Amino acid sequence: MAKTNEKLNTLIRECVAQEKTAKEILRYLQVNVDPNISEANLRSRAQRMGLQFTPPGIRATAETVDAVVKGETERLHQRELARELAQLQRSEAKRREYISTIRQSLTPYEPTELVPAGPVNRVLSGHDWVLNFSDWHVGQSTPIQTTGGVYEQTTEITRWQVEKMVNALRSIHDIQSKGYDIRKILVVFNGDLVEGDSMRASQARGIDRVVTQQAVEVFDLMGYTLRQLLTFPGVQQLEVHNVGGNHDRTSQKAGNAGLGELDYVDTYSWLVGTLLGRALEKEPRITFKNWDTYFGYTTFCGLKVIFEHGSSFRMSTGSYGGIPWYPVVNAANKLTDMLGGGDLVLFGHLHQPAVVPIKQKTWVVINGALPATTSYVQSTMKALREPTQWLLNLHEEHGVVEFHPLYAPPESFQPAGHIWRE
Repeated sequence: MAKTNEKLNTLIRECVAQEKTAKEILRYLQVNVDPNISEANLRSRAQRMGLQFTPPGIRATAETVDAVVKGETERLHQRELARELAQLQRSEAKRREYISTIRQSLTPYEPTELVPAGPVNRVLSGHDWVLNFSDWHVGQSTPIQTTGGVYEQTTEITRWQVEKMVNALRSIHDIQSKGYDIRKILVVFNGDLVEGDSMRASQARGIDRVVTQQAVEVFDLMGYTLRQLLTFPGVQQLEVHNVGGNHDRTSQKAGNAGLGELDYVDTYSWLVGTLLGRALEKEPRITFKNWDTYFGYTTFCGLKVIFEHGSSFRMSTGSYGGIPWYPVVNAANKLTDMLGGGDLVLFGHLHQPAVVPIKQKTWVVINGALPATTSYVQSTMKALREPTQWLLNLHEEHGVVEFHPLYAPPESFQPAGHIWRE
């Protein structure tokens, strides 16, 4: 509306300057601005503008011009004052809002009363360990050229890796024992500690000693590991369990669950476990169970622990990351259902370390392997992993409180991308 009034005033002034008659001015305004403008409207507007309406024309005198100029100046001044007043009102409203916000934010608070620290509790918290050992593949011989220059493996390297893990465990125990009371260790030998020599026709090219010699080496390494754990300060008991894997079978015939030719006891794992159990039977701090099944179970630190090598269920190498998560989780759920519950399920076999939560508080722990890869693993999974096993820290009230990977990379293990370097 204000713009329309401004336009009418401007056009009227232009028409007066051109000495048009009142009728001409009225017709001009009706055509160009508003067809509803009447002569009375024009007369009233002319008077407000300080013009003399004397038909047939409208004229401006020196007095009326001064009055118009003065009136327009005052009008513009009042409009400018109104604009400034509105701006000041908005600014004041914002200022008050800012002040209110700042006062609310900076309201003085009552400082927290300092409570004197009580005496330090010197009683160590009770914790237990679980060690998941599997897939050592003692006897595997993988020349570096057969893996494209990324890795090699021999029995000597495997022995070095076991010793490295034991030293790492000693260091971890030395640190944790300052805050934890670690008295019990559950050791699960979870299959495929030997490489075997009859799984595939081409396997004979990938071993550096026959399976009977491999079994002797495994017996030695298992005994060495357990005796070293007994030397850790404060350790009062080792609970040891042994189950077989697919590499432990004695022939190419799959047998029960892919483990043995005639029975579950027809494996090198069962043979080595029996000999080891007899060798340790006079050690009062070790309880040893050599399982006649493809799986085992125990109650340890208040948790129901189930363990199986993992070769009894079908897998697909085309799944995410080379790991068939659905078959793994499905097998773990079925194991816990079959046994009426379970809090911790330990697997080997997959050569890729992982921890997967299932159900409300149950964990599935998948072990790595000491060989980082083989030609078979490379061709099926396209995978290379740093040699890894698992140490788990358990608390009787809180359950599993730590998943600690044990790394055992030999000197020949190179970082990713080294083959592209000069």
